[in-house]
Amino acid sequence: MNPGVLFLPIFRASTTAYLLGLVVLALFDFYRMRAGLDPSIASLAMVAIWFFTFSLLANRRRYVGRSAAFALLPVALAALAKILTALVMMMVRVYEAMMVFAAENGVDTEDPVALNAAVSDPGFMQAFQMHLETQPEMAEQLVAAAAIPSFIAFWLVMAGFIPWYAQLKRRGGSVADLSNTPSLYEPEPVQAPEAEPEQAGPEPVSPQVEDSAGESEDEAAPEADASDETQDGGADDAGLAGADPSEDKPA
Repeated sequence: MNPGVLFLPIFRASTTAYLLGLVVLALFDFYRMRAGLDPSIASLAMVAIWFFTFSLLANRRRYVGRSAAFALLPVALAALAKILTALVMMMVRVYEAMMVFAAENGVDTEDPVALNAAVSDPGFMQAFQMHLETQPEMAEQLVAAAAIPSFIAFWLVMAGFIPWYAQLKRRGGSVADLSNTPSLYEPEPVQAPEAEPEQAGPEPVSPQVEDSAGESEDEAAPEADASDETQDGGADDAGLAGADPSEDKPA
């Protein structure tokens, strides 16, 4: 496996390299998530992993002679799934934290009317926002709660494209040619079978040649008849000349 297929979209990735590359990138992403990096560094690392994933998909498409532009589609869908999952999980955790804050401030969370009245109060929401800002560990908990689900969402989408990208075939050619292109079971390209040379058939005769041949046969036919008549006449003369004159005289 060429390590360059993970970094720049200028190489070619076989099926084996593509599958191993996805495993390596998923492990790096998991390490980034669990390493406790600074948020800015973690965000840059996440974007870098997205780019490396695009490079791997682009190199896989280049391997079978297809356009690398469509490699953006799986990465875009996976990133969208990751962002939406993270937002949903964070909203769930924020709602739970708000319920705890309301209960601590004497709001009956079991009473929908009282809860709606408290949430509609601008002072309550401002106090809750200040509560979140004064407790950085709560913000970290919100981010940590969304990390695992968003990680799973991203790589589940990428896994959904594995059957398609692992079985990519080269475009063009006949069906027999497509069976010799790289696939999950034949990761390396196979040389297409050479076409057998066609056997040379009889050369076609043009109509002009046929007409000339017919005319020559027609011209040769009278000459052959004339020669036959000449030979017959000569034979008769020879027969008369060779006859005995004494046979014609009376005895």
